[in-house]
Amino acid sequence: MFFSLELHAEERGLNLNDCYQLSLKRSEQIAISETEIEIARHRYFQALGTVLPKASFIYRNDLQDPVSTNSESGFSGNFSQISRSQTAFNLYQPLFQGFREFQSIKLSKVDQVRQQLLLENAKRLLYEDVTVAYLTIARIERDIDATRMILGVARRQLQDLRKEVSLGKSRESDASEQATIITLLEAQLENRRGERKVAYETLSFLTGLNPHPPISKEAQVKPQAETLEQYVALGRKRADIQAAKKETELRKGEIAITRSELLPNAGISANIYPYREGFLNSSRWDAVLQLEVPIFNGESWGRLRESKAQSKISEYETQEKERLAVREIRSAFQSFRSSEKELKKYQSAAAQARKTYQLQKGDFSLGLIDNQSLLVSQRTWLEAIRSRDTAEALYWLRWVQLQTRTGLLP
Repeated sequence: MFFSLELHAEERGLNLNDCYQLSLKRSEQIAISETEIEIARHRYFQALGTVLPKASFIYRNDLQDPVSTNSESGFSGNFSQISRSQTAFNLYQPLFQGFREFQSIKLSKVDQVRQQLLLENAKRLLYEDVTVAYLTIARIERDIDATRMILGVARRQLQDLRKEVSLGKSRESDASEQATIITLLEAQLENRRGERKVAYETLSFLTGLNPHPPISKEAQVKPQAETLEQYVALGRKRADIQAAKKETELRKGEIAITRSELLPNAGISANIYPYREGFLNSSRWDAVLQLEVPIFNGESWGRLRESKAQSKISEYETQEKERLAVREIRSAFQSFRSSEKELKKYQSAAAQARKTYQLQKGDFSLGLIDNQSLLVSQRTWLEAIRSRDTAEALYWLRWVQLQTRTGLLP
């Protein structure tokens, strides 16, 4: 599938990709997601450590109530002395832990993949936020330009009307009505300027630039005619849905880890004694092989049932997330198709209004209509252009929203 969104920036203007790259550096959510990946990586090393030997240095001092004895035996004296110290280097190697250590290593890798998918989804959501703010500004800027053109035409109409009123060719009420129209257009222009400030504040929050430099106003979208079924199929592969599936995999893995608590455990511990007091002072090492077979552990059985229930909840949440994603894509697709049809209608209306204006220019040159009628025709044409530009900006926005909600952008 081929698609592109090209934004042609004016001098010193920022395009959509510029704003998105700035937002990636500024977003706390992106930084949090990247840190979560780092945490998942550390968890992998923690899990790996459960199968590796553990080495430690131990100092031990035993105090006891001395036993009175008349024996002169050295053994008896060493055994009954009040204090005995020893130092040891201990090495412990787990031999069998119910396979939970290997399951933990596997799940830690799954968690790393899940966190990476969540990061991709955070970037997708950020891109949509930046796009909405960016294209809102682009729409307002174009609407301001169109309003200025219409206002210019209206002011010229008022000047001509006042001349005709002074000559007795038009009524004073016509000039008053025209002045009211100009005042309403000026109010609309001020309203758009206020909306532009708010939109720039939103974009400034995302990019971290304050004051925010101007953006490019022009954009060109080259969509491909994908079907709804194709978009839905692509949307099922979206990062957040895949992350939810990985979450379910983690919950199922936790069942295996909890079940391993009901299996036997075995390990070997060895000590080397550099220094040792008492009756064992001549023994420099020892080793212990330990096997533990659980007979009953109600706490583990409870955790096992809880893990199974959590796994079911995760499955339901994944199914819900997938259905919500499909609904989002269907709604975005219908909105895009609707805006596409709307844009075509406004393009046709703008072309027809331009044609009408050109025809009336010819009529005016022949003296068939007056100057006022020609200016009204021109204003109608400019209003059609304004509506077309607004519809075009909405078309861009709906297109990008469809792409991001399908997971094709960024």
